[in-house]
Order: sequence, then C-alpha cells, then structure tokens
Amino acid sequence: MKKVKSIEKYINGFSPKGWTVDYFFENENNVLFKKVPKTPSIEIHSDIINYISNVREQNLKPYYVAKANDVKVHCFNQVGSVSLSHNDYIFEDVSTKYDFPDFSSEKNEHVDSKSVLLSIDSGSNYFHWMCHVLPRIKLLQEYGVDWNEINKIILPENRGNFVDQTLAILDIPVHKIIETDKNTTYTFDSLIIPCKPNRHIHLAPWSIDFLCDNFLKENKKQEKKIFISRRSETGRCIENEDELWSILSQEGYEKVYLEDYSVYEQATLFNSSKEIVSAHGAGLTNLVFCQPNTKLIELFNPSYFLALYWNMCNILDLDYYYIIGEGDNLGKAKGKNQNIKINLEEFKRTI
Repeated sequence: MKKVKSIEKYINGFSPKGWTVDYFFENENNVLFKKVPKTPSIEIHSDIINYISNVREQNLKPYYVAKANDVKVHCFNQVGSVSLSHNDYIFEDVSTKYDFPDFSSEKNEHVDSKSVLLSIDSGSNYFHWMCHVLPRIKLLQEYGVDWNEINKIILPENRGNFVDQTLAILDIPVHKIIETDKNTTYTFDSLIIPCKPNRHIHLAPWSIDFLCDNFLKENKKQEKKIFISRRSETGRCIENEDELWSILSQEGYEKVYLEDYSVYEQATLFNSSKEIVSAHGAGLTNLVFCQPNTKLIELFNPSYFLALYWNMCNILDLDYYYIIGEGDNLGKAKGKNQNIKINLEEFKRTI
C-alpha cells in the first residue's frame, strides 16, 4: 500500500471522478499555548514547557468533509481502529495511527449506495467519543448531510449509555449503524468521510462550542466544589483517598462518581462547579462545560502525565493546577493505570 498523507490532498492532487472535498471553519483562529500551570513540583512538567516555549500554537486546519467512491474500510478491533484505502492507496489522516500486523480479512462485505465513516481509534472511550467522534457529526451538519440518504454509519462498538444518549440528542438514525468488528473489511460504493478535527491534546474551539450547544441547557450558578472519585475496578485510583477526602470534606467538597450521571447531568454538574479535584481520566472531558476561572486540581501517578486537560483549561481559561503522586515511575506503557498516592501536605498547600 502507498501511504497518502490525507484524502483531501489525494482528491486535490488526482481529481478522481466523482470524489469531492468541502471545507469548513476556515476562519478559525489558532490556539496559543500560554497558560502557566500551578503545581507544588519544583519544576513545571517538560511536556507543558515544550508546548508553551516551542510548539506555541495549534493549527488543525483544514477542516473538511470528503466524498469518495469504491473505497475499503478495514476494521482492526471493536473500539474503532480502521484504515481507509482505495486501490493501492491508504489515507493516513483518517486511518488508525497504530500497526496491526496480524490483520486478516476474515469477513468481507459490500455496502451499496452512500454511507458515512465516523469510526476512530479508541472511539468507545468517553473522551474520544465526545471530543473526536461527535465533532465529526458537526462537520456533517455543516456539509448538509441528509441522513435519509445514508445507508450505513460506521462507528466503534457501543460501550456506554453516553453513546445512546448523545446519538439520540443529535437525531442520528441508530438502526443504520455498523459497529467495527475485528478482521472485517467493508467495500463501499460511496462513502462520506469527515476529517478528524481534533487530534492528540489539540481541540478545535468550534468543537467545544458544539458540545456545549447540544448537551448544556444553560449556564448555572457556580457554587459546587466536587471531588471525582473512581471505583476500584477502573484503575488509577487514589491509594490514600480516605485521608484526602477527610481534607476535602472539611472544605465543603461533594464526592461524585460520574458513571452515575447522564451526559446532560455531567454537563450541568461541571458547569455549576467552581472547584474540581480529580485524578487524570476521561471524566475530565466534561471540563468543556465549565465556566471561565473554574479551578481544577488534576492528580497524576508518577508514571503517566498527559497535558490534555491543561490545554482544555488553556482554551477555556480555567484555573489549572496539577499534582504528581509519590512512588516509582514505571513508564507510560506499564504505569498508565498505576494508582496514585498523594502527598497530603502538598495537597493542602495547593487547595
């Protein structure tokens, strides 16, 4: 297979018959990396320093929707990893970023008429669903898609009530969904492909506006202080949570488990909060619903640091703090879900 950086460049370069590309949000400003975090650590984490000092800004354009004919979608797993190809070309920008050397087409299906590709790596996860999959639907809305004309919609496997809730709110015809299945290849007569508007820690402001417009009914009075707890089977829990909670409860915090809330309820909860304490995790996706100057204290284990929610705070002008827990650094691969032990004296100074 010959790799092509993007399907948009392929269409503009080769002009294949019947293929089109349309552009949106062309006047969107770049996001500047400028928010200086607060932390009890001696130095600011090198990842954030790199973004502020070297990367400096994000530019995710172009935002586009492409239409392609006679293309294949190879599905590598149930959680959304796919590749898109035509003849001997594979389109990198809308394909998985991972290698699957053991892939074999055990199942091949042909899909006639017109369909839509929305699947994305880890798309069954709450963050990736909200910030990577759903904004592609916004692009389709701008494109003027008529769901009555769509035969099938390719999506990751449904692994949470948030999928049903958000699709219902957006009026997506769920009976047309094909969930990705390992070692399956689909050949499409015609496929509509919105680009991946958000990548890595980078988020387009219009995509955040889209989430707020659809899932936040109205701004609430900011009066809550919330501590987001995690049930033990999920990993990345706080080892000394009882001691931490003793401090937080005296400061007027409320303990919440986000899996007990609908998407609407999570949006309202974060929007009405003025202070939030949480371990790093997908639940912090709901920061998109916060009002400016909301205070976040994000807790990390010593093995895994990601500047994702720092940048979300950067875009939304939230007050960002982070604490890295005590213990051994196991490396990102082994330590991603390592539990967190918080230095309580550092935490008291931070709060």
